[in-house]
Amino acid sequence: MFRLDGLGKLQKVRWAHLKPGMIIISGVSINDNPIPELLNFPVLSAGLIKNLQTKYQFLKDRDVLAAEALYNFHPEDLTERLNEAEENRTVFNRLREDFAAGKKLLLSGHESKGDYTMPLLNSEFIEQDFLLKDIYNSFSYMYALDADLDSVPSFLSDIDLSLSFADLFTGRLQSKFNIPEDKDVLLHIVIDFSKSMDSCGKLGIVLDTVAYFTDFYSKMAPGTKFNFYAFSDECRPVGFPIEAAGVTRGNTSYSSFMKKVLHFREPDIHNKIILFTDGLPTDLNEGLHTAAFLKKNRIDYTQLIFDIRDEQRNEIKFKDGKGLAVDNVVDELSDDMIQITLTDDELDNKMKRVFNDFTGIAAACGGNQIIMRINSLLKIVTVECYDRYLGLLSLSESSGDII
Repeated sequence: MFRLDGLGKLQKVRWAHLKPGMIIISGVSINDNPIPELLNFPVLSAGLIKNLQTKYQFLKDRDVLAAEALYNFHPEDLTERLNEAEENRTVFNRLREDFAAGKKLLLSGHESKGDYTMPLLNSEFIEQDFLLKDIYNSFSYMYALDADLDSVPSFLSDIDLSLSFADLFTGRLQSKFNIPEDKDVLLHIVIDFSKSMDSCGKLGIVLDTVAYFTDFYSKMAPGTKFNFYAFSDECRPVGFPIEAAGVTRGNTSYSSFMKKVLHFREPDIHNKIILFTDGLPTDLNEGLHTAAFLKKNRIDYTQLIFDIRDEQRNEIKFKDGKGLAVDNVVDELSDDMIQITLTDDELDNKMKRVFNDFTGIAAACGGNQIIMRINSLLKIVTVECYDRYLGLLSLSESSGDII
């Protein structure tokens, strides 16, 4: 995001000693505002220097920070790179500020507000008993799980700090912010479009999350490419914004999206799945079988599961004993159906079985699982989840692990 190829060594230069070919980085302003002639980092010419020194009566021994293009690198190209870096700095600060403000707002609506500067992954907002994290197929990393989270590169750490332009040139970018490296990743975003996703607005929450997430990481991590899939009885690759035209909305066929991802994966880079769902696979055996191929092909996997406890308290059963309605959802009760309400103990036991089955799927994929306790926080959790992935991926690369 902040590469500055062609930039020579930065140097302090006295105002009287500027020379053609230099580009002024900082140190020349009036009332903290840059002077108009130096906006957009122009390459200094003899005429521009003369005009500046005539118009602005700065002290001759005033120091300014300047740079020159490296040998065989055209100065105008460096100007373009500097302007791009300044634009990226503005985007970087804005995205972090917007994320912090949004997280504060969402947490303010809950009695246990939590610390907005800390990731939610280890908080009470996640089902900790069924949390699987930091398990990846395509890389390993040198990292102690009980180490301070600040040691993991992150776009979101020290969220209240702003990146100054000087930070890009003084070596403070990594020491101050410790941001992940921009590695090539093909991210497969998979959305459950089964009927049950309509309840409690879950599908709307996912679509809002994906829109925010895609905007955030397309700017923060340009090395990440996106594939989108909608699935239910079958899976279809879809465009963005997400539309599920042609997807029959019924069951929850995990094998359908797994097979699509296997088909569209790019074997020479990291491939990662983020699945949004509220339902167990209706093709459990085939799903487990196909999950083994995800693991074999080193596809990283995270499933984000909605809080479905309240929805599971009432069960719709067939009177003839043929079991539950698919996804526990029907348009209306027919004569051969009955709805029963579970007691607290019955519901607790059921949810343990359900969550254990979810865990089995994640384990078969060799990946991670996050079960939400508050669905409205999905946007924050998803961004933080991928941020952690990129951070650990950066550690694995920097420590010399084999990919």
